[in-house]
Amino acid sequence: MDWELAKEATEVGALLVPVYAIVREALDGMRFKNETNKEYISVFVSGALFHIIAEATGMNEYYLTHSRANKKWLRKNNAEPAHRSCDGRVCSLAVWASSR
Repeated sequence: MDWELAKEATEVGALLVPVYAIVREALDGMRFKNETNKEYISVFVSGALFHIIAEATGMNEYYLTHSRANKKWLRKNNAEPAHRSCDGRVCSLAVWASSR
């Protein structure tokens, strides 16, 4: 088993749970014809909101440069760490583009 991947998945799952709990609580007062739809909407909104929060807090940028996938790509291509932009921060687009 790839323990680094398991660790990343556990971290994402643990961070998503509170977002889901808040969204689920917010939707609890709403009426739906089908309760299953409420669950699907809760999961969708939670995932989208989590992604926005991750982007706003810098978690996405951190993940792009420290993730298992990025390290694997760097080893495979015998490459230097991600391109840095003029202000010294990691350019997320360059990391993404270099993985293609």
